[in-house]
Amino acid sequence: MLVRLAVLLGLVLVLTTSCGVIPTGPSSRDSWADVPGLPPIVAIDAAGQHSLALAADGRVFSWGDTEGGLGGPAPDTDCDNRSPAGFAPCRPTPAVVPLPGPAVAISSADDHQAALTADGAVYEWGSDHDPRHTAPGGCRSLAQVPPPCHLTPVRVTGLPPVVGISAGVSHTVAVDRDGRVWQWGEVPPQLATATCSGRPSYGRDYACSPDPVVVRGLPPVATVVANHSSTTFAVDRDGGVWQWSGATPFAGNPAEPTRLAVPDAVVAMASGRNGEVMFGRDGSVWVRGTFEGLPAGDCGQACTRTPVQELPAGSAVSTTGPAGIRVRTADGTVLIRDREGLTPGEDSYARWTAIPDLAGAAMVAHGNQHLLLLTPDGRVRAMGYNALGQLGV
Repeated sequence: MLVRLAVLLGLVLVLTTSCGVIPTGPSSRDSWADVPGLPPIVAIDAAGQHSLALAADGRVFSWGDTEGGLGGPAPDTDCDNRSPAGFAPCRPTPAVVPLPGPAVAISSADDHQAALTADGAVYEWGSDHDPRHTAPGGCRSLAQVPPPCHLTPVRVTGLPPVVGISAGVSHTVAVDRDGRVWQWGEVPPQLATATCSGRPSYGRDYACSPDPVVVRGLPPVATVVANHSSTTFAVDRDGGVWQWSGATPFAGNPAEPTRLAVPDAVVAMASGRNGEVMFGRDGSVWVRGTFEGLPAGDCGQACTRTPVQELPAGSAVSTTGPAGIRVRTADGTVLIRDREGLTPGEDSYARWTAIPDLAGAAMVAHGNQHLLLLTPDGRVRAMGYNALGQLGV
């Protein structure tokens, strides 16, 4: 969906996630270096300790942590000599994920990854807590992550042709050609057909649907965004933003799709652990969630569920989320609101700060402790923690 959205809107998407880069341990880096062995790349994503890239020819490459089936084929290296956690299956150099055809979009969560192929099919691999499935060969040898899991991509059945995907911590969402939203894994209680459990749910049992189900109560949707909890957002074709939660919604998050009060029509958005950022059609930037500098709202001090305009119309081209937020302005400057990239002791949660190292990036993706950057000419650069080979070396 990210690739399609960039093409349709002429946007340069800057994608990040939660924690700051912590360059420590063997082969970790505190400066940028190219990831070797990749053809020209058009999109990147990262989560946890692994990395994902989509090539211009439709091939998908994965590297880093392969525990629980991440990364496609069986792990080819034991990173025990680099990881303090003991046996750690990993792939320290990019490898092609064995999909049956070219992909047009990718999405990565902590425990599973997804790809959308050109024919509208969705494939997933990694940990699978569908109670109907048994573990494929090899998954039982993986530490910490119990079966079932999938070492190779499995097609998600029961879907019509899809145009967008997004992977969340314990669920996946997709939007079809008619604008309907489909969800599987953790779902709102009224849509559940089974009970699932496992690491993505942090040990709890939760209501789920192993098969895709239609999320009711939405108008035709343009794009979907699954954040790093059980919450999902959708932007409809008129620019309205909708929100709903899975089986265990956080306080204030509705189980039924509910439209947010956004003053301007939205064309793109991103969501993270600390809040959301939305782009109006006029280029304005709206923020909601928990950030210093936001007014005290209906979820506590310095926290509001009502979007607040942070940057004026015409100031921004694209953005993203998780713990902090990033905005790429029309002149190529990347502004951030969190501690990432600042000198020790500085704090930008309450203000926007320009980060020269990210200027000119076509896309940025941020795992737990590593950062990827996509250059305009299709190269992938990486820095940060590398105990599981997530930097590609």
